[in-house]
Amino acid sequence: MKQFSDVTLKVKERKFYISKLYLSSQSPYFATLFLGRFQESEKSEIELKDVNPQDFQYYLEVLHLENAIDDDTVQGILSVADMFDTPKIVKKCEEFLVKESKKGLKEKLEMAGSYRLEELKKMCLNQIKFPMMALCVDASNKFGFSLKIERKFDSSSPWIRVFRSLQKLL
Repeated sequence: MKQFSDVTLKVKERKFYISKLYLSSQSPYFATLFLGRFQESEKSEIELKDVNPQDFQYYLEVLHLENAIDDDTVQGILSVADMFDTPKIVKKCEEFLVKESKKGLKEKLEMAGSYRLEELKKMCLNQIKFPMMALCVDASNKFGFSLKIERKFDSSSPWIRVFRSLQKLL
């Protein structure tokens, strides 16, 4: 709401009217920007670069306790929350991904790695561990075993070392 704002954030062509104090209380990035010794702290309009305006809108909605997180918005909200160091929003997104999201395991694991979501990462790895252990027991030839593992993990994954060690035993 424009009448309650003391700064305008411009994201591409969209303007967002916000309270410096409220946004600063939620984000160390904005606290430094607004309350630090930067020339932006004196400006009434600040341009934010490299931000999608719709993602920023959803970010602000979550910040103001609206329920904007769903499978279509979570990636964008996480991106903005990570960029502007907003741990409460990152945590809300992680909780959504763990408890409600219908996204696939691969996509969840990628987000867990990109945004350092340890609870989500643990959940994903637990879901992977058991099918892969069954694969180890059922593997009948080394070549087939190796191909299946390579498709599941990239070569830098710690899982590859574990499965290559098991592969030698087969």
